[in-house]
Order: sequence, then C-alpha cells, then structure tokens
Amino acid sequence: MLFVQSIGGPAAAKVVRRNVHPLKKPAGSEARSLLAEVQTTCSHVLILRAGRQVYSGALADLDPGQQPGRLLVGMNAPPPVTVLERLPRVTQVDELGEGRFRLHHSPGALPQRLVVELAYDCGWDLWELTPEQLSLEQVFFDLTVGQETVE
Repeated sequence: MLFVQSIGGPAAAKVVRRNVHPLKKPAGSEARSLLAEVQTTCSHVLILRAGRQVYSGALADLDPGQQPGRLLVGMNAPPPVTVLERLPRVTQVDELGEGRFRLHHSPGALPQRLVVELAYDCGWDLWELTPEQLSLEQVFFDLTVGQETVE
C-alpha cells in the first residue's frame, strides 16, 4: 500500500524501487490489519492486483445503501439452489456448503422476510439469517483473490 499523493515521475519510481519493492509480499498478506486503518484515515482508495488497477473510488461509495446487498442464509433442510435463485430481486446465489448460502440481491431489496416466510412454509429449518455489510476488507479480498475488475 502506498499513500503518496504529491510525488510523480522519476521521483515516484525511485520511491517505489527503494521503499516499496523490498516490502513486496504475497497477495493479501498482512493487509487485513492495515485495511481498518486505511478506512478510517483515507477518503479514496486504489487497489492493484498484479500491477493492474482493479478498483478505484471513494470509500464513501462503499456505503451499504448504494451497493448490492448480501444475505447469509443457513438451513438444515435447504431447497435446491435454483429455488433461491428465483427469489425476487436475488441476482446471484453462492453455495457455501453445510446448508449455508450467500444471496446477492438488488440495492434496497430486503429479502429477509420472504426467506423467513418460505423457510417456515417449506420446512427449510432456517438457522442463520445475517445481512453482510460490504467493507473495504471484503472489496480488497474479493478483487485480489478473484478475477474481476472494477473501475
């Protein structure tokens, strides 16, 4: 992570070669401990993966009201994934194993009530229903471990 705004050109290259390159570590290592500090002290962030920009934006853009939502759901007798994928405003379903799923839904959608009602009516034996908040840490790990690019 580099927080230098006023250096450019050959001086910036020298700073990187002298100070940053020797600190190079595998992707994601030690980042978790620094991301909370970045989130409290910075207004904007740029994330690189393999030298390429994968995210750039204001930290305020990570406001949960502006982002697609995520809902963790755990059930002892879950339905097939296709049933969850057909829920209104659900855009994607990740099967996490052991009866757990991550439902991605449209911004502002609140599928919790529908999930609770269906779980009760269909006997899914619901044991977890937790909204996930998008954080800098989640964005960082999604983009540095995954394959997608966000600009």
